Amino acid sequence: MSHSVEQPVVPDLGLAALAAVAVIGGTWAYWNQDLSAVNEFETGKYDTDITETFTPPAPGEWVPGVEVEKKVTVTNKGDVKLAALATVNQVWVRTEDVIDTDDEKEGKPIPPKAGEYFDLMFQNGDAMEYASIVSWGSEVVALESVKDAAAGMGITATVSGLDDTAAAGKWVMVNAVNTKDTDGKETNSDGKGFSDVQFIYNGIVEAEGTDGKDATPLLLEGATLNKAINTTITAKKTTTSVDENGNTVTRTETTKNAAFGYDSAKYTMTINATTVQATKSAIEEIFGAKNINKDQIDEFLAVNGNHMIAEELPAETNETVQP
Repeated sequence: MSHSVEQPVVPDLGLAALAAVAVIGGTWAYWNQDLSAVNEFETGKYDTDITETFTPPAPGEWVPGVEVEKKVTVTNKGDVKLAALATVNQVWVRTEDVIDTDDEKEGKPIPPKAGEYFDLMFQNGDAMEYASIVSWGSEVVALESVKDAAAGMGITATVSGLDDTAAAGKWVMVNAVNTKDTDGKETNSDGKGFSDVQFIYNGIVEAEGTDGKDATPLLLEGATLNKAINTTITAKKTTTSVDENGNTVTRTETTKNAAFGYDSAKYTMTINATTVQATKSAIEEIFGAKNINKDQIDEFLAVNGNHMIAEELPAETNETVQP
């Protein structure tokens, strides 16, 4: 009789171990590589200034015929090309009352009263003249559309548009308006003179240190108090007599300026500049927001486009990333 012997079942430990490794997360020996490409973009430095040479005169130093130096440019302190606009604002205000000593109006202030505004211009014979005569830079011209306003301010050179070759690299006067209200008070009540004058610099201001092209030419150089201006009270006549009762009587008569005297007053010139990165879309938006019309914007872009920042930079090389 034969007997069969049962053999014990021995587990396949090799397969079990391999399965365990697969479950737990072991590493397969497939060929593989990890790649990465790091690109750095630097935004550059954007920094601009109104650069001026100006020492405020002490009270009593700025008298008719005296010019005060005020040299103004817009300067690029960074490394981003830019375009520039500027507005010159002028205001005259009485700082203290000028009292009439004439017997009939004794003690009354002569208009404008303290805190009230003067006209920017006054009548001098047959002509209207600015009380403050601005000396503009040599590279300042005006569009023919504003030539009358410009001529009254001493800007006589004109151009047909920003695409006129005579306008290249110059400050171009494009608008002249009257600001009727400052802090709730009329500053130029009867429209004599232009309180706000707007300019476009018809060029691109290069990055700092770029061969002297990192600043605009001078917008203005100074201001002279018109030598034709006289005081508010031009003469006083005092008469002393004895009345019928034997009393001494003194009478004062005053002669007043037919226009404004501009004494006891303050003249404020404010230069406001706007700079913008020299890209097409930025110039269109910012110039448009500053009331530069579309034709002028288009002319500016056509003339200066080759010197502006490209809005799409081409890839110069195709690099292969090495493992």
